[in-house]
Amino acid sequence: MLSPGGGWRSKCWPAERYGILAQKLLKQLGLRSVINVGPGEEDLAAKVASAAGNAQPMQFTGSLGQLMALLKNASAVVAGDTGPLHLADALGTKVVAIFGPTDPVRNGPYRRSGVVLRWEGAATTYKRQAEPDESLLHIGVDEVTSAIRGLREAA
Repeated sequence: MLSPGGGWRSKCWPAERYGILAQKLLKQLGLRSVINVGPGEEDLAAKVASAAGNAQPMQFTGSLGQLMALLKNASAVVAGDTGPLHLADALGTKVVAIFGPTDPVRNGPYRRSGVVLRWEGAATTYKRQAEPDESLLHIGVDEVTSAIRGLREAA
């Protein structure tokens, strides 16, 4: 499951990268992606789907109970510092947490049931901006794909 949204856009990995990730997951690991977005994040889902091309990720916008069922049964969840990441972690699902300006020591997955990616030069700030923080641009699609591969191999 790919969850590109978040409370504010400066802590969100670029939506286009989620789309490219969906392509790689399908081609390299045979995994079809589901895009999860919240209210007001429909533009993110459209950007992910556009960048995903033939990978054609399914889009989900359902109830909290339905989201929890999907998160519980997902092979892995890729998200930033956002509610679905923390729910997946609480449910014991493997996560790839992509952190930029928020501090994963403070805001990261509680159970640590996966991998936390954060650029070593990231500065911690909770300032809300409209665009992804520059630190998130240092985390590439291949790095996230490798993290997912590692989680699958460890299982």
